[in-house]
Parts: sequence; C-alpha cells; structure tokens
Amino acid sequence: MSEPTPRATTPANLTFRPVGPNDAVLIGRLVGEAFERDNEARLVGALRISDDLVLELVASDGANILGHVVFSRATVSEGDTGLEIAILAPLSVRPDMQRAGIGSALVKEALERLKREDIDLVVVVGDPAYFTRFGFSAGLGEKFDTPWAGPNFLAMELKEGTSDRLPATLTFAAPLTAVD
Repeated sequence: MSEPTPRATTPANLTFRPVGPNDAVLIGRLVGEAFERDNEARLVGALRISDDLVLELVASDGANILGHVVFSRATVSEGDTGLEIAILAPLSVRPDMQRAGIGSALVKEALERLKREDIDLVVVVGDPAYFTRFGFSAGLGEKFDTPWAGPNFLAMELKEGTSDRLPATLTFAAPLTAVD
C-alpha cells in the first residue's frame, strides 16, 4: 500500500492576480502538469481567445505561478435569458503544491471577484466533496438542463434569490464542448 502524498505548505505570501501577457507559456505548462495531459491547456488557450472568458486568475508566491483558474460564460438558451452564469473550468494547481490549500484559496478569491462582476450563478462539473465546501450544490445543479447533468454538476448562487429564476437550459462556450 502506498503512502499518502504529504500535504504541501501554503506559502505565506500567496497572492492572486489576473493573468498577464507573459503568463501564457507558464500557465500552459502548469495546467498540462496538473492534468497530466494537454487537453486542458489547449482549452485554456481557446477560452482566452474566445468572447466567453469571464475571469482568469493565477495564484502566485511572488516569483512562481502556483495555481490557475478560468471562468467562462454559460448562456441560458431556455429560461431566464437575463441570468449571468459562469462555469469554472479548469482549476489547476502545480503538482508539488497540491493539497496545500492553494486551489481552495484561488476558488474563494475568484468567487468574490465574480460577485463584484455581477455574475448571478456559477456552475462546475467536479467532485462534490471538494466543491460543496465553497457553497456549490448538486441540488441547485439539478435545476439546469445541460449535457453534463448528473451528480457532479454543481451550482452556486452568487446573488441571493437568483436560483428562484430557474430552471434553465445552458449552452457553454464552444471550447468547453470540444474538450475530451
């Protein structure tokens, strides 16, 4: 039986910032290493040049990019078309820094920024055990009609009362539907 991966230590000087013009190569490498394949790195590049990018943040210790997250627009094709919805995908943390709280801190920071950007709801396809700690819910996710519906399709209300405007059918940015 293998030993569990030791927990890395969260850097004391962890900061968050929007992606800069010189970050693309480093982010591509980080995302590829985190997922152990390049599909998600290509997805990030495609989202970056689409009109659907809502927020892209990095977590840094000042010298190194340790984590990265992207949110893109999800469009309501049936239901209340006035809802502003973002999908979290992908979330990446450098492999040697995983389990140090960097991903959690990055998600929390991003959600706060999205609240200020007038995003009503956020959705994610992910592990409920991880994402429910931020307020994501499978029950709210069930109010959406999407190809990714199921127990791992989670949603979170950023503006109180917006879940009352559901159900809705969602269409995602083209790069997201093309990823394996």
